[in-house]
Parts: sequence; C-alpha cells; structure tokens
Amino acid sequence: MTHRAAIQYLEQMATALALLGESPAMAAWYAQAARVLAGGEGAGWEAYLAGQRDAPEALPPNIEEELLGLARGESPLRLEALHLQVPPGLFELLALDSLDPTRVRTLWRALRIVTLRQLARACRRDRLARLDGFGPQLQNVILAEIEALHHRAGRWLRPAAATLAEETAETLRRVKGFVSLELAGEFRRALETVDELVWVLAAEQPRLTLGRLASLEGARLEEGPAADTVNLIARETPRRRIVVVPPSHAAVRFFLETGHENHTRELLARLAEEGAALEPLPASEEEIYARAGLGLIPPELREGRGEVAAAAQGRLPELVRPDELRGVLHLHTSWSDGSGSLRKMVKTARELGWEYVGVADHSEAAFYAGGLTPERLRKQAARIRELQPEFPDIRIFQGVECDILPDGSLDLPPEALEPLDFVVASVHSMLRMPADQMTARIVRAIEHPATVILGHPSGRMLLERESYPVDWDALFDAAARCEVAIEFNAPAERLDLDWRLIRAATGRGISICVNPDAHQPEALRNVFTGIETARKGWLTPQQVLNTKTAPEMEAYLRDRAGRARAAQARTNP
Repeated sequence: MTHRAAIQYLEQMATALALLGESPAMAAWYAQAARVLAGGEGAGWEAYLAGQRDAPEALPPNIEEELLGLARGESPLRLEALHLQVPPGLFELLALDSLDPTRVRTLWRALRIVTLRQLARACRRDRLARLDGFGPQLQNVILAEIEALHHRAGRWLRPAAATLAEETAETLRRVKGFVSLELAGEFRRALETVDELVWVLAAEQPRLTLGRLASLEGARLEEGPAADTVNLIARETPRRRIVVVPPSHAAVRFFLETGHENHTRELLARLAEEGAALEPLPASEEEIYARAGLGLIPPELREGRGEVAAAAQGRLPELVRPDELRGVLHLHTSWSDGSGSLRKMVKTARELGWEYVGVADHSEAAFYAGGLTPERLRKQAARIRELQPEFPDIRIFQGVECDILPDGSLDLPPEALEPLDFVVASVHSMLRMPADQMTARIVRAIEHPATVILGHPSGRMLLERESYPVDWDALFDAAARCEVAIEFNAPAERLDLDWRLIRAATGRGISICVNPDAHQPEALRNVFTGIETARKGWLTPQQVLNTKTAPEMEAYLRDRAGRARAAQARTNP
C-alpha cells in the first residue's frame, strides 16, 4: 500500500462515516489520521512498513492496525461495507465547495437527493430554501456551483439542447424570408452531449435575412463581405449558430454542417475518386452521396469511423428503429424508488404499443432506494399474478435490478432469484475500485447463472461522473461466453453503454437491450430518444434483445431460467 493509497483510504473512510452520520467521533479520527499521514513523506511511510521506524505520531492504534492489514493485502472490508450503504452520487455532491458531508447527509435524508441533477432540480424548485441549515442564499450558491461545473464541461445533455433548439427554431420561423430551416451539427448526429446548435436556413434573399436575424437578442453577425452566419450568444446555453444560404446551396451546406470533419473529408475524397464534384449544386443529400456512388449514410453514423468505406462495400447496416422495440426489461415502480404504481407503469407501457414489460425494482442492498428483500419480491410476484389478467395484451415479466457487490456476488440468494423471469445485474456502490478489481467484480457477476442483462455497464453519469475503469475486452469476452446481454441504458444522463463500444460488443455476438430504466411512467419514453444515440454504434434490429416478440422473449427467458437452474444444481448437488 503506497503512501498516497493509505491517505486516500483514510479520507474515504472519514467521508463515508460522515455521510452516514452514525459515528461522528470515528469519522473525525479517520480524518485526523489522513492529515497525519499527509503531513509526512512517502519515504517515511515506506520505512514504517518495512519496520525501520515507528508509526507516525498521533496515529490511533486501531487505525494503525487497519492500515497494516491493508498493506499485507487484506481486503478493505470496512470501507466496502460503508460504501454499500451510501448512494454513489453523494460523493459527487461533495465536489461542490458549499457542501460538506453533514449538508450532503441532510439532502439525502430529508429530500432523497443523491445526484447533482436531482440537487439542481431541487434548487430550481426552491426546495432547499425551506430546508433547515440551508436557506435561499445557500441554495443560490449551490445552483451556481452546479452550473459552473456544467460550463466547465462545456457540453449539454440532449434534452436541454433539444428544448433550446425548439425555442430557437420557433423564433427563427418568425423571421420573414426563409424557405427552409434544418437543424444540423452534433445534435443531428445524435451525440450524447452537444456544445453547439447549428441551423442551415435557406432564404431567397440571404443578406436581407441575415440583417433581420442580426436584430435578435444576443445576435452577433460574423464579419466579412462573404459572411453568412449569425451567432446567438446567451449565458448558460449551448452556442447557437445560424448559417443563411440561398436555397440552391442548402443541401451542400446541410451536409457540410452535419458530419464530423473526418467523415466530410472522406466523402469529398470519394467524390474525387469517382470523378464527381459538388458542382453543379446537388438538390439533396441523397444526390451528394449518389455522386460518390453511395447510398445515403444516416447522420448518426457520420463520424469518420469507417462508414464511407463500409457503404462503398455494401456493408453499412440497416439501423434499428424505435418502432422495432417490442418491449423493455428495466423499469422501477413504487415498490422501490419509482413514483409510478405497478398498474400505472404497465398501463403506460401498453399505451406505447409494447407486447411486454419487465419490472426490475432494486434489490435489498440499495436500501436508500427501498430495495426489495426476498420476502417483498415474493409479495410483488403475487401482485403481478393478480394484475396480469387485467392486461391480457401485454406480458408482465418480473425481474430485479440486483446489486453487484464489491466481491462480484449478487445481492440476493439463489432461492430469491430462481423464481424470477430475469435479472439485471448492476454496480451501484464502490465505483472507484481499480480497473483490475472492477473488471473481476463485473466478470464474476456476468458469470452468475441468474444474470440475464448487465445494467448500465460503465456507471457513467454524463457531465457528472466518469465511467469506472474496466477492461472492456475482458468484460465483453465474459458476456459473449455466458450469453449475457449488455444494457443500453436510455435516460439522457446515462446513454450507457457508450456508443463507441457498442460495435465491439455486438462484434462478439453480444445482444444489446435498450432499456428506459424508468422511475416514472413518462420516463418509459426514454427508449425512443435514447435509441438515436445507440444507433451510432451501428446497431441493427437483430442485435437488440428487446426486438423479440412476446412469445420469443418468453421462450428466451424460459430457456435462460432453465439453464440457470441446471447450473445451480451442478454447483449445489
């Protein structure tokens, strides 16, 4: 154990204990021990471990023994046990200067706030102003710090960008003289976050239209006699750029403003190879690609990642469409931390035209989310059996989102998992493990015979939390070997599995399950927007688990359950 690792361990213990609030004195001891070690040198720590010098002064004996055990290779069981009790997002809240563990604990206990996004929403709804120990002034400071974090990232989630895009488009449509208005750029390519919104506006009199746009609030007209762009500048929003061209130039400019520069470069080179050009001006994007001897490449794929060569060889896939999903296998109800009743969630799923829906409330380890004990799972199963006759046209599958514990085991015992239709195995705690340990942890969970789907596999929260480090090749190899599907978690703040990794997964024959991870009825629609980004991974209907029909899914899950029981019987004859 290095000097820095020892300090980090002590700091993490102090933070976890402070967040739980059950042992203030012990939290203070660990914090003091971290300060003691931090005041020394790495060489002195190494000498102490080698028995060449005494323990650092003022290091409590019990903590000293704990550190020595870790240095001998013992597992940090105390820290793991504490982290299982703390929602991982609470550690992200501590990135704000205005919050200490005591305040974070208050937010968690009083308002059930466990992520930066929830905290920002609560501030905007004025909920902290009335909370003991906070007040309006601190609420404003917290919100400003969160927004500063987002601004430092320089990017925005798709829902926020989409709202601004629609508001801006409504304003632009009121400007006289335009023929067409198209949103291009990163948003059209369905990137998970964007830093700029770009429109191509076709107008019969571009200079006159530019003048009208220049009168809009925050407008800045680019300089130069050939300038054709207006920038709309405002605080706390993505950059907005409006390119104004004659109708005859619209298709070419739409193409140029959409693709990544690598894609554009490759397509133009392809045009040159074919002896073609963009003159005379094409009337559509289809015509541009046709001149290059290609069919239209979907905007989501225009990233310069081999799509031009694949199109030339006839290997470009037919991408999955939202209407090809027949159901979903990950949603939460009021049985755990969802706000919608079981009936309401099923009813909404039926209204969306799905053939089946998979309920996957949290397991017991996620106590902060009202996770289900084996007994409550059995009661939920009985309730589903009662409810199913009311919904004869949609099959209700019962599953669970089961926590992957730090050692890679699943939170619930085999006898609790055996009656379920499926299991989504997910990491919710100890997100900062080293890559080799996290990889081994997830691989062991994949190898559990009950696991059907690996949930939100990287654990990332866009603009809030990076994914934990894992060896993706090892993880994908395990999923392929065990025939475990990997989830594409569709909420805009996750969009996980990262689309850049999807091709590596599907190339090994792994199925992707596009799930809403919905906690409210309206959030079931997450799949319809999230799948736009999943398509960037060249995802086809055949590669998506939940394009199966209800009978096909029932047979698939029944087969999986049979194999799980057989594996369990071999393990415990």
